[in-house]
Amino acid sequence: MSQAKRELERREELAAFAESIAREAGAIKACESHDDISIDQWDDDAKQRAYAIGTNRWKSGDIDASREDLMNAIKSAIDHSAESCPHCEKNMAD
Repeated sequence: MSQAKRELERREELAAFAESIAREAGAIKACESHDDISIDQWDDDAKQRAYAIGTNRWKSGDIDASREDLMNAIKSAIDHSAESCPHCEKNMAD
């Protein structure tokens, strides 16, 4: 396997791990109809919980990444979540 492919897989794994942490903390949630869509909960306390959970998981060695990379991935998962599900919005508009 090439180095580039390994790095891509590592980044995808980190992004998925960060998203699961953000969901666990309640900072984002899955759309009830479309599990692949994350919706921001606009909850500052939940965001802080996500970073705390991430730090604890990093300290226990649950992910092979630097703490900074994990915190950035959690921030990205939250920042890139939607305000609402675009699929549900489209269905309601039709």
